[in-house]
Amino acid sequence: MGIEFQDIEQEDRTGSEDPFSNVGVIFFGEDGSWQAQRTGTGFTAAGEGVPQRLEPGLWVADMGYDQVRAISKELRGMTMRSDSWLKLSIDQIRTAFGLSGKRPDQSLPVIATIAHRVYRLSQEALRDNMGDLRYKSPHEFQSQMERAASLATAIATVNAPAVARTGSSEKRVIEHFTRTYQAGMYIGGRKEPPDDHINLAFHFPRLSYARRITEDDVPASSIWQIANRKDHQSVEDFLENMRQTGRPAIYKAVCQPGEGYVPEHVQVFANGLNTSMGDTHRTRFIDEEIKLLARHYKVSVEGVVAGSKWCPSATGQLLRSLEAAAGGADAARASWSVGLAAENILASALRAARKESPGQTAEAVWIAARDRAAMMPAIEALAEVGASLVSAHYGNITVRCPLDIELLMLVVDAAWECGLILPLESVELLRQMGVPIPAEPSLFGGNDVDYLLSAVVHRRQRNALWSLDGIMDLPADERARQFRILTSA
Repeated sequence: MGIEFQDIEQEDRTGSEDPFSNVGVIFFGEDGSWQAQRTGTGFTAAGEGVPQRLEPGLWVADMGYDQVRAISKELRGMTMRSDSWLKLSIDQIRTAFGLSGKRPDQSLPVIATIAHRVYRLSQEALRDNMGDLRYKSPHEFQSQMERAASLATAIATVNAPAVARTGSSEKRVIEHFTRTYQAGMYIGGRKEPPDDHINLAFHFPRLSYARRITEDDVPASSIWQIANRKDHQSVEDFLENMRQTGRPAIYKAVCQPGEGYVPEHVQVFANGLNTSMGDTHRTRFIDEEIKLLARHYKVSVEGVVAGSKWCPSATGQLLRSLEAAAGGADAARASWSVGLAAENILASALRAARKESPGQTAEAVWIAARDRAAMMPAIEALAEVGASLVSAHYGNITVRCPLDIELLMLVVDAAWECGLILPLESVELLRQMGVPIPAEPSLFGGNDVDYLLSAVVHRRQRNALWSLDGIMDLPADERARQFRILTSA
Protein backbone atom coordinates (compact mmCIF):
# COMPACT_ATOMS: atom_id res chain seq x y z
CA MET A 1 0.00 0.00 0.00
CA GLY A 2 1.42 3.39 -1.04
CA ILE A 3 2.24 6.26 1.28
CA GLU A 4 1.01 9.79 0.53
CA PHE A 5 3.18 12.67 1.67
CA GLN A 6 2.23 16.34 1.96
CA ASP A 7 4.22 19.50 2.57
CA ILE A 8 4.72 20.33 6.25
CA GLU A 9 3.13 23.74 5.84
CA GLN A 10 -0.05 22.01 4.64
CA GLU A 11 -0.44 20.01 7.85
CA ASP A 12 -3.82 20.59 9.54
CA ARG A 13 -5.02 22.45 6.44
CA THR A 14 -6.70 19.56 4.69
CA GLY A 15 -10.12 18.04 4.96
CA SER A 16 -13.20 20.21 5.40
CA GLU A 17 -11.40 23.52 5.93
CA ASP A 18 -12.32 26.23 3.44
CA PRO A 19 -9.12 26.74 1.42
CA PHE A 20 -9.85 30.45 1.08
CA SER A 21 -9.25 33.26 3.55
CA ASN A 22 -12.56 34.75 4.69
CA VAL A 23 -13.67 38.27 5.52
CA GLY A 24 -16.48 39.36 7.81
CA VAL A 25 -18.41 42.62 8.16
CA ILE A 26 -19.36 44.43 11.39
CA PHE A 27 -22.00 47.14 11.72
CA PHE A 28 -21.85 49.42 14.76
CA GLY A 29 -24.91 51.23 16.09
CA GLU A 30 -24.96 54.68 17.65
CA ASP A 31 -26.14 53.07 20.90
CA GLY A 32 -22.96 51.00 21.22
CA SER A 33 -24.44 47.81 19.81
CA TRP A 34 -22.90 45.80 16.99
CA GLN A 35 -23.81 43.06 14.55
CA ALA A 36 -21.34 40.85 12.70
CA GLN A 37 -21.53 38.30 9.89
CA ARG A 38 -18.96 36.24 8.00
CA THR A 39 -20.63 34.61 5.01
CA GLY A 40 -17.74 32.25 4.23
CA THR A 41 -18.07 30.41 7.54
CA GLY A 42 -21.72 31.12 8.32
CA PHE A 43 -20.73 32.96 11.51
CA THR A 44 -23.04 35.60 13.00
CA ALA A 45 -22.89 37.44 16.31
CA ALA A 46 -24.24 40.54 18.04
CA GLY A 47 -23.49 42.41 21.23
CA GLU A 48 -22.57 45.73 22.78
CA GLY A 49 -19.30 47.57 23.35
CA VAL A 50 -16.06 46.25 21.89
CA PRO A 51 -16.59 42.97 19.98
CA GLN A 52 -14.88 40.12 21.83
CA ARG A 53 -16.71 37.04 20.59
CA LEU A 54 -15.79 37.15 16.92
CA GLU A 55 -14.00 34.54 14.87
CA PRO A 56 -10.31 35.37 14.42
CA GLY A 57 -9.14 36.80 11.15
CA LEU A 58 -10.16 39.71 8.94
CA TRP A 59 -13.16 41.97 9.64
CA VAL A 60 -14.37 45.12 7.91
CA ALA A 61 -16.29 47.68 9.99
CA ASP A 62 -18.70 50.37 8.82
CA MET A 63 -16.48 53.05 10.34
CA GLY A 64 -13.62 55.30 9.27
CA TYR A 65 -9.93 54.62 9.72
CA ASP A 66 -9.44 56.54 12.98
CA GLN A 67 -12.41 54.90 14.70
CA VAL A 68 -11.35 51.44 13.59
CA ARG A 69 -7.80 52.04 14.74
CA ALA A 70 -9.00 52.95 18.23
CA ILE A 71 -11.16 49.82 18.55
CA SER A 72 -8.51 47.54 17.02
CA LYS A 73 -6.19 48.17 19.97
CA GLU A 74 -8.61 46.31 22.22
CA LEU A 75 -9.05 43.29 19.96
CA ARG A 76 -7.10 40.05 20.17
CA GLY A 77 -6.62 37.60 17.31
CA MET A 78 -8.60 39.78 14.89
CA THR A 79 -7.70 42.26 12.18
CA MET A 80 -10.23 45.05 11.72
CA ARG A 81 -10.25 47.40 8.73
CA SER A 82 -12.21 50.52 7.82
CA ASP A 83 -15.31 50.62 5.64
CA SER A 84 -13.36 51.47 2.46
CA TRP A 85 -11.31 48.25 2.56
CA LEU A 86 -13.13 47.02 -0.57
CA LYS A 87 -12.30 50.34 -2.30
CA LEU A 88 -15.98 51.27 -2.51
CA SER A 89 -17.21 52.26 0.92
CA ILE A 90 -19.98 50.33 2.61
CA ASP A 91 -22.28 53.28 1.94
CA GLN A 92 -21.43 53.12 -1.77
CA ILE A 93 -22.23 49.41 -1.84
CA ARG A 94 -25.53 50.11 -0.09
CA THR A 95 -26.29 52.70 -2.78
CA ALA A 96 -25.49 50.21 -5.53
CA PHE A 97 -28.02 47.72 -4.16
CA GLY A 98 -30.67 50.16 -2.96
CA LEU A 99 -30.04 49.53 0.74
CA SER A 100 -29.63 53.04 2.12
CA GLY A 101 -31.97 53.60 5.05
CA LYS A 102 -32.57 49.88 5.56
CA ARG A 103 -32.19 48.38 9.04
CA PRO A 104 -28.77 46.87 9.78
CA ASP A 105 -30.24 43.36 10.00
CA GLN A 106 -31.60 43.85 6.44
CA SER A 107 -28.48 45.27 4.85
CA LEU A 108 -25.74 43.37 6.73
CA PRO A 109 -26.35 39.99 5.02
CA VAL A 110 -26.08 41.65 1.60
CA ILE A 111 -22.94 43.64 2.40
CA ALA A 112 -21.28 40.64 4.07
CA THR A 113 -22.05 38.44 1.05
CA ILE A 114 -20.71 41.03 -1.39
CA ALA A 115 -17.50 41.35 0.65
CA HIS A 116 -17.19 37.55 0.68
CA ARG A 117 -17.65 37.26 -3.08
CA VAL A 118 -15.23 40.05 -3.96
CA TYR A 119 -12.52 38.77 -1.62
CA ARG A 120 -12.91 35.16 -2.75
CA LEU A 121 -12.87 36.06 -6.44
CA SER A 122 -9.70 38.09 -5.92
CA GLN A 123 -8.04 35.08 -4.31
CA GLU A 124 -9.17 32.84 -7.17
CA ALA A 125 -7.51 35.18 -9.68
CA LEU A 126 -4.29 35.18 -7.66
CA ARG A 127 -4.31 31.38 -7.28
CA ASP A 128 -4.36 31.03 -11.05
CA ASN A 129 -1.02 32.91 -11.13
CA MET A 130 0.44 31.43 -7.95
CA GLY A 131 3.32 29.61 -9.65
CA ASP A 132 4.31 32.62 -11.73
CA LEU A 133 4.31 34.71 -8.54
CA ARG A 134 6.55 32.13 -6.84
CA TYR A 135 4.13 31.07 -4.11
CA LYS A 136 4.04 27.39 -3.20
CA SER A 137 0.76 27.56 -1.31
CA PRO A 138 -2.22 29.97 -1.23
CA HIS A 139 -1.74 30.27 2.52
CA GLU A 140 1.53 32.07 1.88
CA PHE A 141 -0.15 35.02 0.21
CA GLN A 142 -3.45 34.87 2.08
CA SER A 143 -1.75 35.86 5.32
CA GLN A 144 -0.25 38.85 3.51
CA MET A 145 -3.67 39.85 2.21
CA GLU A 146 -5.23 39.76 5.66
CA ARG A 147 -2.62 42.18 6.98
CA ALA A 148 -2.97 44.74 4.16
CA ALA A 149 -4.69 48.07 4.72
CA SER A 150 -7.05 47.50 1.76
CA LEU A 151 -7.92 44.80 -0.74
CA ALA A 152 -6.25 46.72 -3.58
CA THR A 153 -3.07 47.02 -1.53
CA ALA A 154 -3.30 43.32 -0.65
CA ILE A 155 -3.46 42.41 -4.34
CA ALA A 156 -0.58 44.78 -5.07
CA THR A 157 1.53 43.10 -2.40
CA VAL A 158 0.91 39.59 -3.73
CA ASN A 159 1.32 40.64 -7.37
CA ALA A 160 4.47 42.68 -6.68
CA PRO A 161 6.92 40.09 -8.17
CA ALA A 162 5.12 40.28 -11.52
CA VAL A 163 4.80 44.07 -11.55
CA ALA A 164 8.49 44.38 -10.65
CA ARG A 165 9.30 42.96 -14.07
CA THR A 166 8.29 46.27 -15.64
CA GLY A 167 10.31 49.42 -15.72
CA SER A 168 13.77 49.90 -14.34
CA SER A 169 15.87 49.69 -11.20
CA GLU A 170 17.95 52.72 -12.22
CA LYS A 171 17.42 55.65 -9.86
CA ARG A 172 17.38 58.29 -12.62
CA VAL A 173 14.86 56.33 -14.69
CA ILE A 174 12.61 55.90 -11.66
CA GLU A 175 12.77 59.66 -11.18
CA HIS A 176 11.33 60.07 -14.68
CA PHE A 177 8.59 57.57 -13.79
CA THR A 178 7.56 59.53 -10.70
CA ARG A 179 7.56 62.82 -12.63
CA THR A 180 5.30 61.27 -15.27
CA TYR A 181 2.88 59.56 -12.92
CA GLN A 182 -0.52 61.16 -12.29
CA ALA A 183 -3.40 59.13 -10.87
CA GLY A 184 -6.89 60.35 -11.69
CA MET A 185 -8.31 63.85 -12.15
CA TYR A 186 -9.79 65.93 -9.34
CA ILE A 187 -11.10 69.46 -9.08
CA GLY A 188 -11.10 70.78 -5.52
CA GLY A 189 -14.11 72.28 -3.77
CA ARG A 190 -16.76 70.26 -5.59
CA LYS A 191 -17.17 67.25 -3.34
CA GLU A 192 -20.36 68.70 -1.85
CA PRO A 193 -22.69 70.37 -4.38
CA PRO A 194 -24.55 73.62 -3.60
CA ASP A 195 -28.29 73.48 -3.01
CA ASP A 196 -29.18 74.08 -6.65
CA HIS A 197 -26.86 71.36 -7.99
CA ILE A 198 -26.42 67.62 -7.73
CA ASN A 199 -23.36 65.38 -8.04
CA LEU A 200 -23.84 62.26 -10.17
CA ALA A 201 -21.37 59.38 -9.92
CA PHE A 202 -21.24 57.43 -13.19
CA HIS A 203 -19.01 54.46 -13.89
CA PHE A 204 -18.10 52.27 -16.84
CA PRO A 205 -18.87 48.53 -16.55
CA ARG A 206 -15.96 47.71 -14.31
CA LEU A 207 -14.51 44.47 -15.66
CA SER A 208 -14.65 45.56 -19.29
CA TYR A 209 -13.10 48.90 -18.41
CA ALA A 210 -10.28 47.32 -16.41
CA ARG A 211 -9.57 44.85 -19.23
CA ARG A 212 -9.50 47.72 -21.73
CA ILE A 213 -7.02 49.77 -19.69
CA THR A 214 -4.64 46.85 -19.20
CA GLU A 215 -4.88 45.02 -22.53
CA ASP A 216 -1.90 46.79 -24.11
CA ASP A 217 1.69 46.02 -23.17
CA VAL A 218 3.66 48.06 -20.65
CA PRO A 219 7.41 48.76 -20.63
CA ALA A 220 9.49 45.76 -19.64
CA SER A 221 12.55 45.90 -17.44
CA SER A 222 15.24 47.05 -19.84
CA ILE A 223 17.88 49.64 -20.56
CA TRP A 224 16.49 53.18 -20.85
CA GLN A 225 18.15 55.82 -22.99
CA ILE A 226 17.82 59.57 -23.52
CA ALA A 227 17.51 61.49 -26.79
CA ASN A 228 17.05 65.22 -27.35
CA ARG A 229 15.28 66.91 -30.25
CA LYS A 230 17.72 68.57 -32.62
CA ASP A 231 17.35 72.27 -33.39
CA HIS A 232 16.45 71.72 -37.05
CA GLN A 233 13.90 69.00 -36.22
CA SER A 234 10.23 69.89 -35.79
CA VAL A 235 8.21 68.52 -32.88
CA GLU A 236 6.02 66.62 -35.32
CA ASP A 237 8.98 64.95 -37.02
CA PHE A 238 10.58 64.09 -33.69
CA LEU A 239 7.38 62.46 -32.44
CA GLU A 240 6.86 60.55 -35.67
CA ASN A 241 10.44 59.30 -35.72
CA MET A 242 10.16 58.18 -32.10
CA ARG A 243 6.85 56.41 -32.68
CA GLN A 244 8.32 54.52 -35.60
CA THR A 245 10.89 52.93 -33.28
CA GLY A 246 8.10 51.21 -31.36
CA ARG A 247 9.93 51.78 -28.09
CA PRO A 248 8.30 52.77 -24.77
CA ALA A 249 8.73 56.52 -24.40
CA ILE A 250 8.43 59.25 -21.81
CA TYR A 251 8.47 62.65 -23.51
CA LYS A 252 9.95 65.77 -21.94
CA ALA A 253 7.51 68.47 -22.99
CA VAL A 254 6.03 71.86 -22.12
CA CYS A 255 2.37 72.55 -22.81
CA GLN A 256 1.37 76.15 -23.56
CA PRO A 257 -2.26 77.22 -24.16
CA GLY A 258 -3.05 78.14 -27.75
CA GLU A 259 -5.49 80.77 -28.93
CA GLY A 260 -8.57 78.73 -28.06
CA TYR A 261 -10.11 78.13 -24.66
CA VAL A 262 -8.75 75.08 -22.82
CA PRO A 263 -11.60 73.31 -20.95
CA GLU A 264 -11.02 72.76 -17.26
CA HIS A 265 -11.14 68.97 -17.62
CA VAL A 266 -8.27 69.21 -20.12
CA GLN A 267 -6.37 71.47 -17.74
CA VAL A 268 -6.74 68.97 -14.93
CA PHE A 269 -5.73 66.18 -17.31
CA ALA A 270 -2.48 68.10 -17.84
CA ASN A 271 -2.30 68.79 -14.08
CA GLY A 272 -3.23 72.45 -14.43
CA LEU A 273 -5.86 72.23 -11.68
CA ASN A 274 -4.56 69.30 -9.67
CA THR A 275 -4.22 70.83 -6.23
CA SER A 276 -2.38 67.78 -4.90
CA MET A 277 0.73 69.01 -6.71
CA GLY A 278 0.35 72.69 -5.88
CA ASP A 279 1.66 75.01 -8.59
CA THR A 280 3.97 72.40 -10.09
CA HIS A 281 3.15 71.51 -13.70
CA ARG A 282 4.11 68.19 -15.18
CA THR A 283 6.74 68.10 -17.90
CA ARG A 284 6.80 64.34 -18.51
CA PHE A 285 4.12 62.57 -20.58
CA ILE A 286 3.61 59.26 -22.38
CA ASP A 287 2.41 59.09 -25.97
CA GLU A 288 -1.30 58.68 -25.17
CA GLU A 289 -1.17 61.93 -23.21
CA ILE A 290 0.77 63.83 -25.88
CA LYS A 291 -1.82 62.96 -28.53
CA LEU A 292 -4.68 64.23 -26.38
CA LEU A 293 -2.94 67.38 -25.14
CA ALA A 294 -1.90 68.37 -28.67
CA ARG A 295 -5.57 68.99 -29.47
CA HIS A 296 -5.70 71.86 -26.96
CA TYR A 297 -2.13 73.01 -26.27
CA LYS A 298 0.99 73.98 -28.13
CA VAL A 299 3.09 71.00 -27.09
CA SER A 300 6.81 71.57 -27.31
CA VAL A 301 8.61 68.24 -27.03
CA GLU A 302 12.28 68.72 -26.14
CA GLY A 303 13.42 65.14 -25.68
CA VAL A 304 12.56 61.59 -24.76
CA VAL A 305 13.49 58.87 -22.28
CA ALA A 306 12.98 55.53 -24.01
CA GLY A 307 13.02 51.91 -22.95
CA SER A 308 13.94 49.06 -25.27
CA LYS A 309 11.08 46.56 -25.02
CA TRP A 310 7.51 45.87 -23.91
CA CYS A 311 5.83 43.10 -21.91
CA PRO A 312 2.25 42.10 -21.06
CA SER A 313 0.68 43.90 -18.12
CA ALA A 314 0.80 41.88 -14.89
CA THR A 315 -2.42 43.58 -13.82
CA GLY A 316 -4.03 42.57 -17.09
CA GLN A 317 -3.05 38.94 -16.50
CA LEU A 318 -4.83 38.96 -13.14
CA LEU A 319 -7.94 40.40 -14.77
CA ARG A 320 -7.94 37.65 -17.40
CA SER A 321 -7.68 35.10 -14.60
CA LEU A 322 -10.58 36.76 -12.79
CA GLU A 323 -12.76 36.61 -15.90
CA ALA A 324 -11.95 32.94 -16.43
CA ALA A 325 -12.62 32.06 -12.79
CA ALA A 326 -15.98 33.84 -12.93
CA GLY A 327 -17.19 31.65 -15.77
CA GLY A 328 -16.06 33.54 -18.86
CA ALA A 329 -16.93 36.92 -20.36
CA ASP A 330 -20.74 36.69 -20.18
CA ALA A 331 -21.09 35.47 -16.60
CA ALA A 332 -18.28 37.70 -15.37
CA ARG A 333 -19.67 40.89 -16.85
CA ALA A 334 -23.15 40.19 -15.51
CA SER A 335 -21.86 40.05 -11.93
CA TRP A 336 -21.63 43.21 -9.84
CA SER A 337 -19.14 41.57 -7.44
CA VAL A 338 -16.83 40.52 -10.27
CA GLY A 339 -16.83 44.14 -11.37
CA LEU A 340 -15.79 45.33 -7.92
CA ALA A 341 -13.07 42.68 -7.75
CA ALA A 342 -11.85 43.90 -11.16
CA GLU A 343 -11.71 47.49 -9.94
CA ASN A 344 -9.64 46.41 -6.94
CA ILE A 345 -7.24 44.58 -9.25
CA LEU A 346 -7.00 47.65 -11.50
CA ALA A 347 -6.43 49.86 -8.46
CA SER A 348 -3.72 47.52 -7.24
CA ALA A 349 -1.53 48.66 -10.13
CA LEU A 350 -1.44 52.13 -8.56
CA ARG A 351 -0.90 51.00 -4.97
CA ALA A 352 2.52 50.87 -3.37
CA ALA A 353 3.19 47.32 -2.22
CA ARG A 354 5.94 48.59 0.06
CA LYS A 355 7.03 52.06 1.20
CA GLU A 356 7.97 53.35 -2.23
CA SER A 357 5.78 55.67 -4.28
CA PRO A 358 3.19 53.87 -6.45
CA GLY A 359 4.56 55.73 -9.46
CA GLN A 360 7.93 53.99 -9.33
CA THR A 361 6.95 51.16 -11.69
CA ALA A 362 6.38 51.61 -15.40
CA GLU A 363 3.17 49.59 -15.13
CA ALA A 364 1.69 52.14 -12.73
CA VAL A 365 2.74 55.08 -14.92
CA TRP A 366 1.26 53.65 -18.11
CA ILE A 367 -1.97 52.34 -16.55
CA ALA A 368 -2.62 55.63 -14.72
CA ALA A 369 -2.17 57.60 -17.95
CA ARG A 370 -4.30 55.21 -20.00
CA ASP A 371 -7.03 55.39 -17.37
CA ARG A 372 -7.20 59.16 -17.59
CA ALA A 373 -7.03 59.17 -21.39
CA ALA A 374 -9.77 56.53 -21.71
CA MET A 375 -12.19 58.63 -19.63
CA MET A 376 -11.68 61.85 -21.56
CA PRO A 377 -14.18 61.24 -24.43
CA ALA A 378 -16.96 60.60 -21.90
CA ILE A 379 -15.95 63.59 -19.77
CA GLU A 380 -16.01 65.79 -22.87
CA ALA A 381 -19.45 64.46 -23.87
CA LEU A 382 -20.84 65.22 -20.40
CA ALA A 383 -19.28 68.70 -20.39
CA GLU A 384 -20.86 69.48 -23.76
CA VAL A 385 -24.35 69.05 -22.27
CA GLY A 386 -23.69 71.15 -19.15
CA ALA A 387 -22.02 68.91 -16.55
CA SER A 388 -18.83 69.92 -14.71
CA LEU A 389 -16.11 67.47 -13.70
CA VAL A 390 -15.68 66.70 -10.00
CA SER A 391 -13.40 63.66 -10.21
CA ALA A 392 -12.42 60.82 -12.50
CA HIS A 393 -10.47 57.70 -11.55
CA TYR A 394 -10.53 53.99 -12.50
CA GLY A 395 -13.44 54.57 -14.89
CA ASN A 396 -15.54 56.31 -12.22
CA ILE A 397 -16.61 59.79 -13.35
CA THR A 398 -18.39 62.16 -10.96
CA VAL A 399 -19.88 65.34 -12.39
CA ARG A 400 -21.82 68.29 -10.98
CA CYS A 401 -25.08 69.27 -12.66
CA PRO A 402 -27.65 72.04 -12.08
CA LEU A 403 -30.96 70.76 -10.72
CA ASP A 404 -32.71 71.25 -14.04
CA ILE A 405 -34.78 68.33 -15.33
CA GLU A 406 -34.12 68.93 -19.01
CA LEU A 407 -30.38 69.29 -18.47
CA LEU A 408 -30.26 66.16 -16.29
CA MET A 409 -32.03 64.26 -19.06
CA LEU A 410 -29.30 65.34 -21.48
CA VAL A 411 -26.56 64.31 -19.04
CA VAL A 412 -27.88 60.81 -18.30
CA ASP A 413 -28.59 60.21 -22.00
CA ALA A 414 -25.05 61.31 -22.94
CA ALA A 415 -23.62 59.06 -20.24
CA TRP A 416 -25.59 56.03 -21.49
CA GLU A 417 -24.42 56.69 -25.05
CA CYS A 418 -20.84 56.66 -23.74
CA GLY A 419 -21.40 53.33 -21.95
CA LEU A 420 -21.63 54.86 -18.45
CA ILE A 421 -24.17 53.79 -15.83
CA LEU A 422 -25.40 55.06 -12.47
CA PRO A 423 -25.76 53.26 -9.13
CA LEU A 424 -29.25 51.87 -8.51
CA GLU A 425 -30.22 54.45 -5.88
CA SER A 426 -29.13 57.34 -8.10
CA VAL A 427 -31.36 55.88 -10.81
CA GLU A 428 -34.26 55.81 -8.34
CA LEU A 429 -33.60 59.38 -7.16
CA LEU A 430 -33.53 60.79 -10.68
CA ARG A 431 -36.62 58.83 -11.65
CA GLN A 432 -38.50 60.32 -8.70
CA MET A 433 -37.40 63.77 -9.87
CA GLY A 434 -38.99 63.07 -13.25
CA VAL A 435 -35.81 62.29 -15.19
CA PRO A 436 -36.27 59.35 -17.62
CA ILE A 437 -33.48 56.80 -17.24
CA PRO A 438 -32.16 55.36 -20.52
CA ALA A 439 -31.99 51.59 -20.95
CA GLU A 440 -32.38 51.15 -24.71
CA PRO A 441 -29.88 48.67 -26.17
CA SER A 442 -29.62 50.59 -29.46
CA LEU A 443 -28.32 53.69 -27.66
CA PHE A 444 -25.96 51.96 -25.23
CA GLY A 445 -22.40 52.95 -26.00
CA GLY A 446 -20.70 50.11 -24.14
CA ASN A 447 -19.91 46.56 -25.21
CA ASP A 448 -22.84 44.26 -25.96
CA VAL A 449 -21.64 41.88 -23.24
CA ASP A 450 -22.09 44.68 -20.67
CA TYR A 451 -25.64 45.57 -21.63
CA LEU A 452 -27.39 42.99 -19.42
CA LEU A 453 -26.03 44.24 -16.09
CA SER A 454 -26.25 47.89 -17.17
CA ALA A 455 -29.91 47.53 -18.14
CA VAL A 456 -30.77 45.63 -14.96
CA VAL A 457 -29.39 48.51 -12.88
CA HIS A 458 -31.03 51.25 -14.94
CA ARG A 459 -34.36 49.41 -14.77
CA ARG A 460 -34.03 49.09 -10.97
CA GLN A 461 -34.39 45.29 -11.11
CA ARG A 462 -32.95 44.48 -7.67
CA ASN A 463 -33.92 40.81 -7.72
CA ALA A 464 -32.28 40.27 -11.10
CA LEU A 465 -29.17 42.13 -9.95
CA TRP A 466 -28.89 39.85 -6.92
CA SER A 467 -29.63 36.66 -8.87
CA LEU A 468 -26.94 37.38 -11.45
CA ASP A 469 -24.43 38.13 -8.72
CA GLY A 470 -25.39 35.00 -6.80
CA ILE A 471 -23.88 32.84 -9.54
CA MET A 472 -20.49 33.66 -8.01
CA ASP A 473 -21.41 31.64 -4.90
CA LEU A 474 -21.22 28.45 -6.98
CA PRO A 475 -18.01 26.48 -7.56
CA ALA A 476 -15.96 28.04 -10.35
CA ASP A 477 -16.61 25.23 -12.83
CA GLU A 478 -20.40 25.63 -12.50
CA ARG A 479 -20.73 29.39 -12.98
CA ALA A 480 -20.84 29.53 -16.78
CA ARG A 481 -23.45 26.76 -16.98
CA GLN A 482 -25.67 28.37 -14.35
CA PHE A 483 -25.44 31.73 -16.13
CA ARG A 484 -26.67 30.13 -19.35
CA ILE A 485 -29.54 28.47 -17.49
CA LEU A 486 -30.53 31.67 -15.71
CA THR A 487 -30.46 33.88 -18.80
CA SER A 488 -32.20 31.39 -21.07
CA ALA A 489 -35.18 30.89 -18.76
